[in-house]
Amino acid sequence: MTNQFINEPTKVIGILQEQIDILKKQKKVFKTALDKETEPNNIQILTNTISDCQILIDNLGNEILQGLTNELKQLEPQLEEGLKNLEEVQQNINNTVNILNAAQQVTSIVARILILF
Repeated sequence: MTNQFINEPTKVIGILQEQIDILKKQKKVFKTALDKETEPNNIQILTNTISDCQILIDNLGNEILQGLTNELKQLEPQLEEGLKNLEEVQQNINNTVNILNAAQQVTSIVARILILF
């Protein structure tokens, strides 16, 4: 069920990124036209259009960041649970190492005793 919630925002983020890519291409076309334009009125229109494209690109970028933030917030409890599980596993490993160290010490003592006989 979690994947369904994650996939939907991811699809939206993908669509927003596609729109950003389209706007960047359009902006590039407008800049090329601006470089060739000599009519002051057209220069102003192209300049405003380029500015508007950049504003849209920035706004869509912010939406993507917000979407990513929301996805990360949804995953935060799972991440915290995973960290908790890792800490438990690490503690179990530490306990096992301590048991093995104790067994080694006992074995070492027994070996020394056996050498005496």
